[in-house]
Amino acid sequence: MTGARDIRVHDTRDAAVDAVCELIWEAAPRTLVLTGGSTAGDAYRLLAEPGNRDRLDWGSVELLFGDERRVPPDSRESNYRLAAETLLAGVRPGRVERMLGEAADPEAEAARYAGLIPEQLDVTLLGMGDDGHCASLFPGEPVLDERERLCVPSNGHYAPYERYTLTYPALDRSKLVLFFVLGARKAEALGAIARGEDRPSARVQPTDGHVIWIVDRAAASELP
Repeated sequence: MTGARDIRVHDTRDAAVDAVCELIWEAAPRTLVLTGGSTAGDAYRLLAEPGNRDRLDWGSVELLFGDERRVPPDSRESNYRLAAETLLAGVRPGRVERMLGEAADPEAEAARYAGLIPEQLDVTLLGMGDDGHCASLFPGEPVLDERERLCVPSNGHYAPYERYTLTYPALDRSKLVLFFVLGARKAEALGAIARGEDRPSARVQPTDGHVIWIVDRAAASELP
């Protein structure tokens, strides 16, 4: 624990990935919101390993996504593809709701997806970028101020630029938010958040839930 935030520091990347998976198993979620990125992919593989896959009743789990790039589901940039090649290669959730990156009308697709978000999300997984962004909530973008809609089209600060993201009103429905923050490149943003500075990831504050930051030694190097 560091300051007012529950920041849990692990010696290695593998130990941090193990910790995330243990927290997911402990929570036994019925709704699980997925994120993208290589770290998440490592966790998904661990969850889906033959020795682990029965630790969760996957048939009772609904999978959702925190954000997606506006690309087809077979694109290497697709968060859905990452999940399909890792987690879904080993488990069969009761329901998988992907954001349709290939949809022609982004506003209509965002509205459709917003309608799928339940009143409560059990576990939400989030990574954090070097700039402190999470999901596709990037610094300085108007989407940070969205207080009504649950899912909106958004703009990334690197390619692919066109995206969808859940907003804070959606993320704040979570009972448990697990942030993966690994590597020295994340240290500055994590240190700033721990000191109380405003970064997009710092704004995730569930109204009736808890946020746990799972970090490695490299990412923790600038913690106060």
